[in-house]
Amino acid sequence: MSTPLGEVLDGRRAAEFQKAARALLKEPLLLAHGPYADELRLVRRHAAELREWFDRNTGWPLRVDAESARLGRTPGTLSDPTHPAREAARARAPFTRRRYVLLCLALAALERGEAQIALGRLAEQVVLDAADPQLAAAGIEFTLERRDERLDLAAVVRLLMRYGVLRRVAGDEDAYVSGAGDVLYDVQRRVLAGLLAARRGPSLITAEDFEDRLAELTAESALDSDELRFRAIRQTLTRRLLDDPVLYYDELTDEELAYLTRQRAFITARITELTGLVAEVRAEGIAMVDPQDDLTDVRMPEQGTHGHVTLLLAEHLASAAGPVSRTDLERRVRELAAEHGGFWSKSAKQPGAEGELAEQALAKLTALGLITRTPAGDVAPLPALARYAVGETVVRQAGAPARPGAGTPARQAAATPARPEASAPVRQGTRAPGRQAAAAHGEQASTPAQQAAGTSAEQASTPGRQAADAPVEQANTSVRRAAATHGEQAHPPARQAAATTAQQAAGTPVDQANTPVQQASPHPEQPPPPQPTSPAERKAQQS
Repeated sequence: MSTPLGEVLDGRRAAEFQKAARALLKEPLLLAHGPYADELRLVRRHAAELREWFDRNTGWPLRVDAESARLGRTPGTLSDPTHPAREAARARAPFTRRRYVLLCLALAALERGEAQIALGRLAEQVVLDAADPQLAAAGIEFTLERRDERLDLAAVVRLLMRYGVLRRVAGDEDAYVSGAGDVLYDVQRRVLAGLLAARRGPSLITAEDFEDRLAELTAESALDSDELRFRAIRQTLTRRLLDDPVLYYDELTDEELAYLTRQRAFITARITELTGLVAEVRAEGIAMVDPQDDLTDVRMPEQGTHGHVTLLLAEHLASAAGPVSRTDLERRVRELAAEHGGFWSKSAKQPGAEGELAEQALAKLTALGLITRTPAGDVAPLPALARYAVGETVVRQAGAPARPGAGTPARQAAATPARPEASAPVRQGTRAPGRQAAAAHGEQASTPAQQAAGTSAEQASTPGRQAADAPVEQANTSVRRAAATHGEQAHPPARQAAATTAQQAAGTPVDQANTPVQQASPHPEQPPPPQPTSPAERKAQQS
């Protein structure tokens, strides 16, 4: 039977809507001339529905025109430093404090400039603005006299090119850094105007402290009613579920936690409808898991030397009983280099490389919400890291009864304390993109290793259990069929024989308290008739 045309069109429209939303979450700035041109067409087609959803559920404005689409995303929390701006080059080095200052100064110079600008001219404007006494008092100096300063400016320009603010017309940044040439750019003013995502203009902020200035930049309007307060809480929770690898309950205020407890199903269902992310609910928090594994800026597991080191250190930390010192981690990296060095890059095996390897691994685990740094400098594992724990391997033949306490590493890692709400320890990571983390079986009945494998724990039975459960189900089916055929008066011997067969197939000893098996007979025996004893009786019987 064919599917009605209306259902086919509705399904296609829903798939396009979800693809457009995912594109905006992955790249908040989509350009008509770039790798996301097809996604921009979908965003323009569904602009009204997307604008309404983001405004209602996250408070993020969406601006769409013929050349670009800009989702004004603001983070759910302002205290997370684990996702900095990075170089557009292959190394993807994080931006330093000076590069952030140069980025702001370059944007200000471009706003005042013409439709085209040379890199040398841009550098002159930045140098003039950097001479501000307040910047000098803050320790920011920029004179273009050193090569590292020109490298910083080139990194800022490449980031603006990636965002679509600048478009190279002629020249090369490397030539400018070496002093052998210049570069000419077209300035995309429409993109430049929408680049800043803030509720208030920076010039209107009067606070002096850095944290207070950030809070004022993203502050909501006056929340003078319960409806507005609840809406602000819902938007904050939705932003954190979309942005953070894991939302831990202990990071929420009492009011936010109470609202999430009441509205958890509604909020997660709305996110799933928009993005296809699947809610993984545990005792400690919630992680929105991406089955397609592309809504992330940090991946784990990942190929390469650093990805391998990160995974091995995650396994080591997951088995630790408490915080681990940085010295112990570096010693562990040296031990891993001796064991797995044949698969690593040459530089990773050099003496002294363990410090950098450990730091990069810890930075990734922190960004994924799998670990936290203590004030003493130690590393403390978070609940989600348990999904990377490896238990003792148990090998048994198919059909053999499961030994209590035995199981695969995934099942052993899932055997964590039960939660009062029918869940247990959690934690993810990939923002998961990669949104990879969370550990323990619970309300969603997911194993800790499930997210890394992309399957759910309820479906992940061990081979032994599957082999044992199949004969039991078959035998039980036979019993039910026999009962349906013979009715409630089915013979007890037949029922007991079927139950015995089922228990033997499942590897379980037959209950010795069962009623002894009786010999079944279709015709019960009758006592013989009395024999005649006198001649008269025999004669009467013959006649």
